[in-house]
Amino acid sequence: MRNMEADRNTEKRTKKLVVVLGMHRSGTSLVTQLCQRMGAYLGSEDELMPASKANPDGYFENLEIYRLNETLLHSCGREWYSLEPAEVDLSCQQTEKIVEDLRGILQKLLEKSDVVAVKDPRICILLPVWEKVLKQLGAEITYVWAVRNPLEVAESLKKRAGYSRRHSLLLWVHHNLEVLKYLKGKKYCLLHYQEVLENGQACKKLGALFEKDMDDGWEKELRVVVKQEYRHSKHSRQEVQELQEDLPSDLYNRISTETISAPLCIRPGTGRQKEQETEIEALKERYMKEVRAANDRNMDYAFLENNGCLSEKKIVIYGTGNCGKRAAEMLQRLGYSIVCFCDRDRLKQRYSLMGKKVASLAEIEEKGNLLFVIATENAKTRKEAEQTVSCVKGAQFLSFFALELAWASSVRDDGTMADWADSYALWYRNLEMRGNNIRSACRCPVLVYQNEMVGASAVSESLWKAGVENAHIHRIFYKDDIVRKLIFGDGQENPAESTNAFRFSDTEYVRRIKAEMKNKKIITLVREPIAVDLSTVFQWIGTGEARRYLAKRFRQGKTLPQITVELMVKIQNRLFDWFDEELRELCGIHVLAFPFDKEKGYTTLSENGVEVLLIKTEKLSGLTEVIRDFTDNRQIILSDGNAGNEKEYAHIYKAVKERITLPKEYVEHYYNHNPYMDHFYSKKEQEHFLHQWSSCITD
Repeated sequence: MRNMEADRNTEKRTKKLVVVLGMHRSGTSLVTQLCQRMGAYLGSEDELMPASKANPDGYFENLEIYRLNETLLHSCGREWYSLEPAEVDLSCQQTEKIVEDLRGILQKLLEKSDVVAVKDPRICILLPVWEKVLKQLGAEITYVWAVRNPLEVAESLKKRAGYSRRHSLLLWVHHNLEVLKYLKGKKYCLLHYQEVLENGQACKKLGALFEKDMDDGWEKELRVVVKQEYRHSKHSRQEVQELQEDLPSDLYNRISTETISAPLCIRPGTGRQKEQETEIEALKERYMKEVRAANDRNMDYAFLENNGCLSEKKIVIYGTGNCGKRAAEMLQRLGYSIVCFCDRDRLKQRYSLMGKKVASLAEIEEKGNLLFVIATENAKTRKEAEQTVSCVKGAQFLSFFALELAWASSVRDDGTMADWADSYALWYRNLEMRGNNIRSACRCPVLVYQNEMVGASAVSESLWKAGVENAHIHRIFYKDDIVRKLIFGDGQENPAESTNAFRFSDTEYVRRIKAEMKNKKIITLVREPIAVDLSTVFQWIGTGEARRYLAKRFRQGKTLPQITVELMVKIQNRLFDWFDEELRELCGIHVLAFPFDKEKGYTTLSENGVEVLLIKTEKLSGLTEVIRDFTDNRQIILSDGNAGNEKEYAHIYKAVKERITLPKEYVEHYYNHNPYMDHFYSKKEQEHFLHQWSSCITD
């Protein structure tokens, strides 16, 4: 009977979840390891992130939670090192699925133990999502907040990742400010890294949280975990107060005033609440001011408008690979010399390149008036480099993309053998892509088939993740092959045309492709047309297909906004022509002959053995169920894809969009009784779009 009673008491015992919060390199792994020693369950060994050189004892971090947090950050175009806040859409189905998955992981852990601890520094900048997860868990939640001197964190990140000191300090502010704001009125234990290492007080606080009597035996065991040799930098609170960067200093002082003597503290909800909220909001505004300043340090657009604007700058090339060497050569042709190369790889910092020193960022970040050319081939490394150099005081940065575009426009001569070789190489790469797309379209049962730049990448990627084989293809017939004209220039179509097997004029090709497309399911999309035209032009600029066109216009004295609008007018109605030139040609469906539900944002069509789901991109996020029904797959979760801010040309795109002036007749073509616009969009929607472009319209 006693055993049965004990079992009942165990069942009634409240489950406890300890959430460890803190900035990277702040001792969160050590604190979580201490929690584990005190009885918290973290998961099985194969569920945890393995040790590395940076953390020899391990990270004590659930791998699946880490992956889901990464997915959340990527869904809003962020990384852990991003300074911009992670504004995750809590209402979208992808987020809801991740919330469900996180809750499932935590519930499984709690089924195996009464006390569970989880840790990932990314949680600090994803707290709105995690709050949603934790509220639905039904466990007692306690937070452990690990705080470390910001100078020590910056020193650690400099060694591990090669970050600028200001970038590291702002990341420290970002993570801890989010935690400070979130913990208002919640039960938490504040642990300073220095206390954990230097005395037993912090361990006693943690022991009290786990209801452990911290006797001599415990202290001996914890000494095995707390290793002084892992602390490679030491800075005092006084050094933080003397920082010229006053924001990290003010926040560190603010955190240090939190109640730290008791094992647990709850920030009061009365008394100074309003004053505390005002303090936090003021710190947040100061932080965002710093972030905006960092974002304004890109020189891409200014350099394209006037490539002499770098004459007073100390130019540093960030990257020592092929892109770095190429950047140095192009700068030399443009009349610039460089100070040095910069790379975070310590091995490369021992050598020189092209007669110039390879320096670490720490060696040069105090020099002042620096201009970094970001010359890295990997997109993720490029983003990381841009973020960290943008924080260097007085520095600016330029993308390799902008440098190459300026070089091609001002130095490279049209008509040379090298120029023609480049054009043909680009054309054959384009033909290879077309061939691969056609082959994929013939093989796959589902086509994501639409005009460019309507948001279809997200659909295709989501289908593949759910196991739906699909081909993402823009064109099959190429009735008006403007890409070929851009690559070779006007009047030079014939040499390229003779090599193109995928053309509408080839009747055998048309017959065979139509036969192959029988019984396919097609998902196609439509989007606001001016945005499509603008994005299409930048897609061609990004791929190099419009290089010749741009170079010619730049030499004629045109600005990039003028050239962009010129191309937009040139491809006017390309989006809507696609429905006749491609979809109607393929399966006989004339979309205007079928009703379209403007409110729901989709319709299904069927003709000649082909089923078509036609979606309005602006309604896409709410149409997961429709796509699931159409493909007969319940696993589909729509995710964001092809985000514009991920592109190499993102900075230029933003600058041009702010400066373009659209001819009135171009806009009226779409918004004055255009049959396709009236078919797909309500009057209210059209007025909304028109208002968005109103500041760009000129007579």
